[in-house]
Amino acid sequence: MCHRNVLAACIFLGLSALGGLAGCTAAKHKGKGRVHDEKHGFSIVPPAGWVSRGEFMGNFMTFTGPQEEGFAVNFNVNARVHDRSPIEQFPAQIKPAYRKMLTDLVVADERFVTIDKKKCYCISSKFTMGTSRLQNLQYFLVGDNNKLYVMTFTAPADAFAKYRPLFERTALTVRTD
Repeated sequence: MCHRNVLAACIFLGLSALGGLAGCTAAKHKGKGRVHDEKHGFSIVPPAGWVSRGEFMGNFMTFTGPQEEGFAVNFNVNARVHDRSPIEQFPAQIKPAYRKMLTDLVVADERFVTIDKKKCYCISSKFTMGTSRLQNLQYFLVGDNNKLYVMTFTAPADAFAKYRPLFERTALTVRTD
């Protein structure tokens, strides 16, 4: 009988703790200007004045900003189930795949950064799409929910330096489940 009471108390405390954690998760997705995609367990504070385009081409979130050289500066986010490979292995996996897709791709820089208390891989690349020379900044972030989020911020290569600080500040606002 005593063991049953202890077990019941443990279950109750465990469920109470989970309820508290759920509240913490919901709270981190709230705040001024924060956009939360509950289905994907992701939120971000987009730059002021940028327009949501919703889901677009496999991305669950897309925002566009100013026009530069006939190109809408933008960012998008997609998610997939993470294969549990360590984040440190991402550079070796990603760069060869990108070079197959974009033959003129040049990696401008890469590093590891911390977003939402999680180590993520960040790479900036220049490439040509159609007739436009572009540069992007991508973040690969694994959430506690075992989703791999890929955030891509893109601008014309000649205007990229102007937008990079904004892209970096925006990425740092991300919260995941």
